Amino acid sequence: MSPSRLRIVLVCTLICASAGTAVQALRITGKPMEFRSEANIVVSRPGGIREDRSTEPFQDYHGSHLESAEMKRRASERVKALNSDLKEVQVDIQAAETKSGGIVNILATGPEPRYTQKLLDALLDEYIAFQRSIHEKAAVKTARPQDSVAVQQRASPPAAFVDWRLLVAMGAIVGGLVGAFVGFVLSLLIVRAPPSPQVP
Repeated sequence: MSPSRLRIVLVCTLICASAGTAVQALRITGKPMEFRSEANIVVSRPGGIREDRSTEPFQDYHGSHLESAEMKRRASERVKALNSDLKEVQVDIQAAETKSGGIVNILATGPEPRYTQKLLDALLDEYIAFQRSIHEKAAVKTARPQDSVAVQQRASPPAAFVDWRLLVAMGAIVGGLVGAFVGFVLSLLIVRAPPSPQVP
C-alpha cells in the first residue's frame, strides 16, 4: 500500500474510532444508573467435611436456589411487609458458591439503591428460614445430616455501577474497523495507481 493510501486509511480509522467512542459515551450518560449490593453466607457441611469437587462437575446447589424465582418472590414480599414506603423495582440476583466450598457470594443489582439493599437482606433472611424448614423436615424423615447455612456478611451499602470501560472499548474498536474499511475504499477511489512505464 502506498504512503498516500495508508494515510487515508489511518485518518478514517482515527475519525471513526473517535466517533464510536463518543456515541458510546452518550449512550452511557443516557443509561439509568445501576446499584450493586453484596453479601455472602457460609455453608457448614455435615461433620465439617468439604466435598472434593476436583474430579466431578461442580453442583452449585445453594447458588441456584438463591437465584430462584421463588426466593426472590419471598424476599420481595418481605420487603413490602417491612418497608411499605419503598416502591418495588426489578433487582437481578447472582449467587455462586466457591468451588472450594463453604462460602456463597451473592450480588444484587437494581436501579434503586435502598430497595436493592433491602431486597438482598430479605433474601438472606428468607433463605435461612427456608434451609431451617428443610432441616426440620429431614430430621423427621431421615437421620442423615444436612448442610447448615448462616449469614457471614449482610447486604453491603449499595454502590453505583456502570461498566463504561467495556462499552467505550467496543465503540472504539467497531468504529475503528468501519473507518479502516471506509478509508481503504476511499484510498482506492482517490489515489490512482501510477501508470506502468511504457516500453519503447
